[in-house]
This record gives sequence, structure tokens and C-alpha cells, in this order.
Amino acid sequence: KLKKQYGLALKSFIDNDNDVILNTCNGISKTRTIKSSELIEIIENFNIWLEDFLMDAGFLAPLLSTLLIFLEGILAFLPLFIFITVNFLTMGPILGGLLAWIFTVLGCFTTFILCKKGFSSFFEKKISDKNKIKLLMDKLSKLSFCSLVLIISIPFTPSFFVNLAAGLSGINSRKY
Repeated sequence: KLKKQYGLALKSFIDNDNDVILNTCNGISKTRTIKSSELIEIIENFNIWLEDFLMDAGFLAPLLSTLLIFLEGILAFLPLFIFITVNFLTMGPILGGLLAWIFTVLGCFTTFILCKKGFSSFFEKKISDKNKIKLLMDKLSKLSFCSLVLIISIPFTPSFFVNLAAGLSGINSRKY
């Protein structure tokens, strides 16, 4: 029902050619207003560019997309769905999906290890006087393997923050 309501609202938004306000922060905050039809055109142009890129890049497209999938595990602001789409388009759903999964896991584990080895002692010093945060970290470190898998598997859970929290807590690498 929610999906249908969302679809109807989006269709109404596009049909009415409403204004879309774009904000940019590049030193000085700038606001630009465009019509929804212009936004649709931008998205369609991006799709055309992506298809052209995939056709021209050859074997570099999957190599680049797997590298970007790995980096997305470390840098949360990268759009993972675009890189997974590139993998699907260039290598098919089975191999593309398998490589996307492998490199996502490697990126997440790298974030976990970087936090565990690089920042956990600094973090422990900072929270030494904050009992609520210490209590939360203790609870995280005592999570069972099944509970950890369940938390990470929920689609709307920001996995980057789970990786950070797991790395800063006492969860051992083998359990993670």
C-alpha cells in the first residue's frame, strides 16, 4: 500500500512539473530551483552516459566498479547501488552480484579492522567518563553472531555505522 501511495505521489509530482530546490554548499551556500521535468532529464542523461561508459570502458568497467564497491565500505557517501548496477550490467546478475557481495564484505571488514586497530584506543580514552556509551559498547561486544548478522542484514541499517560501532566495541575479528 505504501509503495502504491509513493508511486502515485511521485507520478503527481512529475505530472505537475513541480519545482525542485537544489542546495549546494561550496564555500557559499547556493540555491537553484529547477522543474521536475528537468530533474527527470538529468537522470535520463546520466543513464545514457552510464550505458555509453560501460560500452566504451570494456574490462575496466567491472574492475572500476568492484574497486568502488570496496571503497564504499570505507567511504559511506559513495552510491553503492550504482556500482552494483554497473556490475550487473557488465558481468550479468550472477557473477556481478557475487563480485558485488565479495567486495562489499571486504570493504566492510576493512572498515571494521581500521576502526579496531586505528581508533579503538583513542575512542576508549574519549569515552572513559561516559557511562551510557560504555554500556552501549559493552552490549555491542556481547552480541551473538546471529544477532550481528541480523543487524547487518536489515536493508535500512546503515552498515557503515554498524562497521564503525563493531570496530570500536570489543567484538573480535573472528566473530565479525
